[in-house]
Amino acid sequence: MKFRKHYLQDYLRLEGVKVKAFFDNPNNLIAGDGMSKELSYFLDEILRVKDYVAAYEESSDAWTIEFSTPQYNSFEEFANDIGGLCFISDMEAKCCLRSIPRLSIGLFKVYPEYAFPYLLPQHFYMLQAICREFDIDLPNIPSDNVARFGYYLDICRAMYDFRVRNGLSPSEMCAFIYGFALRDVRQMLADCDKTPSRIFMVYASPTDQEKVLSGELKSDAICIWQGRENMRIGDLVLMYERAPSSGFASVWKAVSPGFDDPFDLYPGKVFLGNPVKFPHVSFNKLADDPVWGGKSEVKANMQGGSGRVCSVKEYEALKALIHKEDPSFDLDKLPKPPTEAVFDFGALEVEHDVEVKLLEPLLVNLGFKVGDWVCQYSVRIGRDNASRPDYVIGLKESVRGHATADLVFEAKHTIPNKRQREKDYGQALAYAGILSARIATLVSKEGIWIYKREDNFDFDKGEEYSWAELEKPDVIAKLGCMYRPNMLAE
Repeated sequence: MKFRKHYLQDYLRLEGVKVKAFFDNPNNLIAGDGMSKELSYFLDEILRVKDYVAAYEESSDAWTIEFSTPQYNSFEEFANDIGGLCFISDMEAKCCLRSIPRLSIGLFKVYPEYAFPYLLPQHFYMLQAICREFDIDLPNIPSDNVARFGYYLDICRAMYDFRVRNGLSPSEMCAFIYGFALRDVRQMLADCDKTPSRIFMVYASPTDQEKVLSGELKSDAICIWQGRENMRIGDLVLMYERAPSSGFASVWKAVSPGFDDPFDLYPGKVFLGNPVKFPHVSFNKLADDPVWGGKSEVKANMQGGSGRVCSVKEYEALKALIHKEDPSFDLDKLPKPPTEAVFDFGALEVEHDVEVKLLEPLLVNLGFKVGDWVCQYSVRIGRDNASRPDYVIGLKESVRGHATADLVFEAKHTIPNKRQREKDYGQALAYAGILSARIATLVSKEGIWIYKREDNFDFDKGEEYSWAELEKPDVIAKLGCMYRPNMLAE
């Protein structure tokens, strides 16, 4: 969505008055070395961020928010100075990741021009959704702990660039993120299709079992759990308890997308809700079952991390085991499984995973056969240079060596923001021009972007589809006609 300042100004004159007024005085955020009453009220009543106070209290006591107040002439000066806070020890950085919200509040109080208060601990997916929606160039999350600790400055840089580019004051920027944009993202998440697309397994430790699962599970219960980024709102999640007796005893629904939290010790997260308890099915019953007994996780004695995918067949087999355990239990209480899981993402670590686990299944779903596409076709550029589009369909080579293709697909591991998309779009467009292609498509783990010759390959006219949308029959039918216009005659 393109940012339009006049919409924000309308918001700030009406319901956003309180939000902007709060950030106009950075002293509202902190009192001494603790959370101010004003901040606590803002988070509870306006932001409505679950468990923020608990997350804040978990911040490292090693941090005393005291900074000198030099006058910086640029963001670079600020970043170079504050960057000295980053640890050289991986262990030290790991221990202090959760202190970032507290640290960010202190920095914003002293340096509001450059620092950004991070008020979404354990809810990083909301900030990611805001940045995607409004084309804020948030960098990829690094993997090692030292870089993750320093990632806070990357967030500050992205927010500063967006703020300056759009002529916003620091308080207007904060009101935009935590008021205007967060409101829209919350509505977008509430309106999303909650039909499950997959079934996952997660594990509960003895501590998890005692704190969360031992008592009555209320239908409105929500908890944060270990998850994976390919989880979507509405997906079913089977909870495997490792103690006091190993086995399944409840099924939940993902009420947030899976996400990586850069400032948590265990970054893979998902919020779960709508739990349904059922009669306990022990590990031994699973091992003896003809369906579950052949599953690799069962063969490995249910070791490994959370977020493994289960099939609909396995879910139905579990229901049969529940019925055997207690014939009086009403199986209709259990959520219905997906009708069919078209895409099984699994782990998407590199570009090749996107090609094999996402693009190729999509092409098959659109009606193409394996032999219809050519991978890494060598395109001659000039006399001595050649380049290789990832996938081409409808390839025709002339006697003189000139080649044309109907469709070009350029795959990337991730395209997290508009800036990266513009760069990759240029590459796909070049291939489409050389091959006189009708359609050029960018593909990444975030989704696909389609650019058509009939639109002069206009970047702003590109069609975007998430992988959730690409599982809908009506979308597949539409794209099938677009990519294969003669399909009805076949």
